[in-house]
Amino acid sequence: MRKGILLFAALTVCTTLSAQIKLQGQRPTIVDFFLNYIDEPEDELTGNLANSWELYKNSKPQPEGVTFIVDTRNGYIRQECYEEYNNTRSYFEMCYWNCADGKHRLVAYNMQTLTNGKPTTGQFDGTYFALYDNAKRTLEPIESEDLRLDLDYGIDYGSYGYDSDTKQYFWGSKAGKVTNMTKEEYDRWYKNRPLNNVALPRQGKDIILTTYRGTNKTSITWKWDGKKFHL
Repeated sequence: MRKGILLFAALTVCTTLSAQIKLQGQRPTIVDFFLNYIDEPEDELTGNLANSWELYKNSKPQPEGVTFIVDTRNGYIRQECYEEYNNTRSYFEMCYWNCADGKHRLVAYNMQTLTNGKPTTGQFDGTYFALYDNAKRTLEPIESEDLRLDLDYGIDYGSYGYDSDTKQYFWGSKAGKVTNMTKEEYDRWYKNRPLNNVALPRQGKDIILTTYRGTNKTSITWKWDGKKFHL
């Protein structure tokens, strides 16, 4: 299950996000939030991002297959890596939105991986949010559910795999219904199961959520109103 696989990574990210922001000026830019995130890198993701930042800061080229975008004006940062040997593209991106109360900013962190054009579950994949308090200059994690954002929209399963007790393959719905399958049926279901990909905006306020089902895909838009997200 995606959430189970990502639990350790999510806990690591949330620990990183809870911090006092060090500002270069009176108001934080996307660079301030990014530097806070990569401060004292502790894993492969933040280490790679820190390396990209050092190269960017010193006007040096990125490694082959890596692009790094710092768009301070639009409040957006993105690192994208492409591995030709396995046709895998992964990207990390950050952006923020101003809150309607004028006292906070919502910061988003998004890591996604696609192999052969379809989402896969990388070690650090996931979308996380933090709320910045302008007065206190503090950043605290906030759950996507509290923002009325359903990142699992279109996903109808909650578990799947092989049950050693029943010696059967299965998938379980979010409602708790379990469907047992043969190995061939399971392989076919697994290949065509819905998978989500998240894209943050470089401009505007919309998050695009794309659900892949086999060779088909559909996209929906989550709009930010200054307080919550809405379909």
